[in-house]
Amino acid sequence: MPDLEEADIVGEFGYGAGLTADMSVEIRRMYLNPERCKLDLSGINLSDANLERASLYNTRLSGANLRCANLQEAELEGSNLENADLDFANLQSTDLTFSNLHASKLFQVNLINAKLDGATLTKAILYEANLTGAELRYADLSFANLTKADLTTADLFSANLTEANLTKAIVAGANLVSAKLINTNISHSQIWKAKLWKAKAV
Repeated sequence: MPDLEEADIVGEFGYGAGLTADMSVEIRRMYLNPERCKLDLSGINLSDANLERASLYNTRLSGANLRCANLQEAELEGSNLENADLDFANLQSTDLTFSNLHASKLFQVNLINAKLDGATLTKAILYEANLTGAELRYADLSFANLTKADLTTADLFSANLTEANLTKAIVAGANLVSAKLINTNISHSQIWKAKLWKAKAV
């Protein structure tokens, strides 16, 4: 199993220019765009790999096998992980801002304190995923499966949860202000102390 801890993978290929933290959302969205990925690792097998703190922003990882991989604190902003297999992976405190995780497999994944602002998680399978304290502002989770997921204190401000399945999910203390909850299944969910001001259910 490869060990790429702290590797600047993008930088090694000549694309290592960083983005300052004070850039506006619009500027960051322009640069961190999954359609403009620099490094193509589509379909790569990195199961069980140690990629802790690796720099992989704007990388194409669609269809990649990342089962049980350690991606803690990795930089994956703007990366394309569409249809990737991330089951059981460790993504704690990982930066996935504006990334594309459409139809990705995230069964029992660790996303504690992960940064997913503006990310696309449509039709993603997040069954029993741990999203405690995750940042999901403006994220698109429409049609995602969040059954039994833990979203305690997660920030879902203006997130799109249309047709998402949150059956038996824990949403305690989560911020759902201005979120779209159209046809969202929250049966048997624990939503105490969740903030639902201006949330849209119709």
